[in-house]
Amino acid sequence: MARVLLLLALLVPVAHAQRATVSGTVLDAATGEPLPGASVYLTGTTAGDATDSRGDYSFETAIQGDVIVTASMVGYSAQERSLRIRDGGTVEASFRLSPSTVALEDVTVQQTAEQRAADREWRNQLARFRFLFLGRTRVARETQIANPAVLTFSESNGRLFAQAESRLRTVSPRLGYNVLWDNLSLAGSEARRTWSGSNQFVVMSGTEDQERGWERAREAAYRGSFRHFMDALRTSSVEDSRFEVFPVDRPGLIPRFATALEGETIATSMEPRAGRIWLVMYHDERADRAGRIELQRNVDWAQMGSGRSQWSWVEIGPRGFVFGPDGRLENPLDHVLRGYWDYERAAELLPADYVPPRDLMPSG
Repeated sequence: MARVLLLLALLVPVAHAQRATVSGTVLDAATGEPLPGASVYLTGTTAGDATDSRGDYSFETAIQGDVIVTASMVGYSAQERSLRIRDGGTVEASFRLSPSTVALEDVTVQQTAEQRAADREWRNQLARFRFLFLGRTRVARETQIANPAVLTFSESNGRLFAQAESRLRTVSPRLGYNVLWDNLSLAGSEARRTWSGSNQFVVMSGTEDQERGWERAREAAYRGSFRHFMDALRTSSVEDSRFEVFPVDRPGLIPRFATALEGETIATSMEPRAGRIWLVMYHDERADRAGRIELQRNVDWAQMGSGRSQWSWVEIGPRGFVFGPDGRLENPLDHVLRGYWDYERAAELLPADYVPPRDLMPSG
């Protein structure tokens, strides 16, 4: 369950919003000198800029509302700033970065990274990290971790703890993104996990055929996702978007699907009350075989027909679903996601400024 990165996936650009400008300066915290070449970006999006010789940057975005801007540079600790962006406005965000305790250029650190890669236990932990963080979908299997040696691992009581000592880079040849992760950490097990960090999406350049393939893959990643469901819920187009919802009046742990489908606990109201669990079926895309196998721990597939549709469930947080004026879900961290929405993990994330095809955009 990605409780932190879910926030990044649910920022929603406004179709007709005026573009706002984010600008500022990045300086060395110790010397006060400008830091040219630093990366400054709106977390979870493709929007960003590199600082010039004076440490200045500027970029535009259609996203509005409460956001996080991150500044990152090799040899320095990444820093985040919380901002509120208004429609068509200008926001200033300056940073003073402190040198990192881990410098990638250091020979000793490089030797340590090489030693990690040669260590069998570390390689096994890396494989587990790939599953917990990226998942096992087709997109996840094709996603590459470009610099895994920056990761350190520890284990306790069956839980894996992972920390990236510096910026981690993942490459998705299927979706056409390089994703840069700052301050990334993960903790958890196969049953439940959390992670946190900032991420920047860098769009790949390719041939016309590659561009078309990436657009198809991004559309597939959006279909049936929690972001897709929230868009449909916000615009009262759940059925038109091919979702089916079974509200369950049972707080706490996840109930078995069989109980809900037998009608014993199906609620008559769709009010998103705190603690209520919504079972959600998406009919427009089949669940892949690996996803069906993984979900069998919690699902009685005999009660679900062929099990071809994608099943997910959300335990609704204390305030229900709170949408901002721009259509963005303001409290994504309040909710617990399981099922297919949990099976599709970080490898399936799309940037917040990704705009789905018009036929998939709910109207309302």
